[in-house]
This record gives sequence, C-alpha cells and structure tokens, in this order.
Amino acid sequence: MISRGPLQPLPFCDSDELSHCLLHGNGFNRWFDKSISLIITGDGRAGINFEHSWGDGVAVLRFVNEVYRNSTRHPALLPHSRSAETTVITCERLEFKLNDSIQSAIHVAHEKFDERKKKMSMKRFKFRKFGKDYIVKQRMSPDAIFQLACQITFYRQFGRVVPSYEACSTAAFKHGRTETIRPTSMLTKQCSQAIVEERGKHSVASQDLLKYLDLSLCCYKQTIKDALRISVLPIWLLWNGFDRHLFALKHLAVSRGEPTPDFFLDTAYQKINHNVISTSTLQSPAVNLGGFGPVVSDGFGIGYHVSDTWLGCNATSYLDEELQEFLRCLEYSLNDIFDILEGRPLIP
Repeated sequence: MISRGPLQPLPFCDSDELSHCLLHGNGFNRWFDKSISLIITGDGRAGINFEHSWGDGVAVLRFVNEVYRNSTRHPALLPHSRSAETTVITCERLEFKLNDSIQSAIHVAHEKFDERKKKMSMKRFKFRKFGKDYIVKQRMSPDAIFQLACQITFYRQFGRVVPSYEACSTAAFKHGRTETIRPTSMLTKQCSQAIVEERGKHSVASQDLLKYLDLSLCCYKQTIKDALRISVLPIWLLWNGFDRHLFALKHLAVSRGEPTPDFFLDTAYQKINHNVISTSTLQSPAVNLGGFGPVVSDGFGIGYHVSDTWLGCNATSYLDEELQEFLRCLEYSLNDIFDILEGRPLIP
C-alpha cells in the first residue's frame, strides 16, 4: 500500500535535516506500517520512506525512476500553466475518545521515540577528487573502492576490523530478494594495516601499496561471485550465498518450537551477524540521497553513492562523535587511495 505522506510546513536548510525528516520525522505523521510513504517538504523536495520487510530497494527504485521519468517528460504543470482554481473544502476534525490506558501508551511511545531520535546522528559526506569515471579508467570497480575505503577508515579510527554487510540482489531468481556480501577479509585487513600503520615503509615504493589495493579488490570481487554469480552467455546461475539460507533454517527451528540449534548460538555466528558497518547503495539520476539507520547500537549505517565525478554517502549512527570522526577518516582514506592510484608516496 502506498500512503500519501504529509506536506512538511517548513523548508529544510541542509541535507542532514532533510534526511532526519525523511527517515523518521517527528513521529506523529509517519505511517511506518505502510509499504511506502511519499513525503513532500514545504520547499518542494520529495522523498520515500519504505518499510523493508515486504521488499527491497531495487523495487522501490524502479517506482521512483518511473515517477521521475514520467514527471519530467510529461509534466502536469509547466512554468506558463495557469493556476488551478481553488475550491474551498470544509474539513471536520475528528475527535477520538481515548481512555487513560491508551493515552498512557501513546505518551510512553512518544517518549521512547524522542529518546531514540535524539541519539540518532545523520551526516552527509562528499568526496570530489574522483568518481566513477576515474576509477573505471584505472580498471577498478567503483563499488569495491568505496567498500575498501570503509574498511581502511574503520581500521584507522579503531585499530581493528569488524563484520561488515553489503546487500546484493537475487531478483534473477524466482522469489529472490537479496544475499549478503561480506567486504571484510584478511586481504582488506592487510591493506588497511599497510596504509595506516606502515605508510612510512611504503612511502617510496608506492607500487607495493598498489599491489595491496589490487589484491583487496580482487578478493572483494570474489566475495560477490561467492554470493551470487550471473552470466548471460552461456546462461547459468549459481547461488553460493549462505546468510539467507542459514537465517531460514534458524527461523524454521524457532517457528516449530524447537530449541535453537547450537550452531546459531556459537560466538562466531553471533559475531559475524553483528554488522558494525552496514552498507547499501542505489544509483539513479532520480535520487539525490538515501540512507537508513545503523543495524546495531555501536555501528554505522552507510548509504553510499558513486557518481561520475564524485562519491559519497549519507551516514548514520547513535554515536555522534564517532560518526564525525569516521567521516573525517573516510576522507583521509580516500585521499590515500587517490595518491596510491596517482603513483604518489604516502606521507608518514
């Protein structure tokens, strides 16, 4: 179901405030139980908030692209169009009779919402030194470069690597939705260590760092192939992802009232599903920015975008200071990658 969202009365000055508006608003005028909510601000910007259990970004993006294409090619209003005649409509305010129990529940829910909203930080980040065009000329994957930058960034900030998540579409399969790509690997850790901790050692021989980049990116490509392989000539499909399969097995056990299998209680399984870095991307000229909340309390939600001449993200976290430092380190990491690709030594 598509819910027509509210018209926000005030224009929003910056993208961070706009992101807060589209993600959660004030809690009173959002219908989070609906499939899609279309929200329009007072200054004419529009966004979609969608509930994730029924579908994924690919389906919503198709809807957005169709609306954008139709509204730009066949606009209902043009600059020279006459103003529509206004008709006065009388509305009668509905007064709901709520007992004390319901009013108390609403009050508690509002307090919890406000508490969570105050903790949520959202920041937009843009890096303009290079974008997709430059990366492709280097014969590298733009998506892989940004994912590697996130790995280097976290290592630079916290001195360790953590479980990370990226979704890939399995829509080529009947009833297919998504599978998990896991960007963290031993090679990305080694690359992060070389760039962060051993930059003086490699300051002259920048080719060493380029090799680290190449190996890390090749490893990332392999993780995508392991999650989902699709080829057209010859036609063959191979689904090697394991996350959704394991989730289904766990859900079946719980739904049957059976004890949770020991496998799912193992600390390794629990840790790999505590995704501190959760990422997703949707590329379209109709989309200016996108984002989502972090999936764990100590994590980052990174909705990223790789344009022709720049790349960036809309990042969220319940840790405001850590989020600001993360974006500062992300810029540092992308500058390092740019210097390596340009053949310049890293300054210790």
